[in-house]
Amino acid sequence: MKVLVTGFEPFGGDAINPSREIALSLPRAVGGMQVSTAVLPVVYYASLAMLRRLVALNNPDVVICLGLAGGRPSLSFETRAVNLNEARIPDNDGQRPHSEPVHRGRPAALPPSLPLRHIARRLRRAGVPLELSRSAGTFLCNHIFYGLMDYVHAEDPSVLGGFIHVPFIEEQRAAHPGTSVAVLEDLVRGMRETIAAMDE
Repeated sequence: MKVLVTGFEPFGGDAINPSREIALSLPRAVGGMQVSTAVLPVVYYASLAMLRRLVALNNPDVVICLGLAGGRPSLSFETRAVNLNEARIPDNDGQRPHSEPVHRGRPAALPPSLPLRHIARRLRRAGVPLELSRSAGTFLCNHIFYGLMDYVHAEDPSVLGGFIHVPFIEEQRAAHPGTSVAVLEDLVRGMRETIAAMDE
C-alpha cells in the first residue's frame, strides 16, 4: 500500500512549520507501506491544486495531511472538515477570505475516512499522546482537509484520508514562550505508528 503525507510551509512570521519537518523526516517505507511526502504552500486553492496533482501522480491508498495548531499539546486527529474559508491572518499570498465556502454546492461538513479508533488504539499502546478534535479551524488546515475529503467522498471513496494537527516543536520555544511544545522525534514516531496502523 502507498501513503502520501503532506505538511505545510512556514507561515505567519514563523521560520519553522513542524508539519513540514515531520513530513520530510519520515522514512520512505514503514512496514509494508510505501511513503511519499510533500510540502504544500500556505495559499488558498493553490494548495488544493497541488494536492490533487500529488494524488494523481502517486495514486496513494492513504492520504494524511499535517498542519500546525500552535498551543495544542500532542498529535490532534481531526474528526470534521467544514466547508468554510475564514482567515484570521492572510495566507502567504496575501489572501484573506471571509465567510466563503471551500467548494460551493458541497456539504457543510465532511468526516475523515481514516480508521481513527484503530489508529488511536495503536498509538496509545505505543505510548504516543494524542487527542481527537472536532475543530480544524477555518484557515488553510481546514481548507486542505475539506478539499481532500470532498475528493475522497465524491470521486474516490477507496482512499483513506484525514488530517492531523501537530504542536509547536522545541526549536520554536523561544519564539512562543509559555506555549506547549513537543520533541520533533516524538512526533515523527507518532506518525510512523499512524502509518503502521494502516498496514495492520
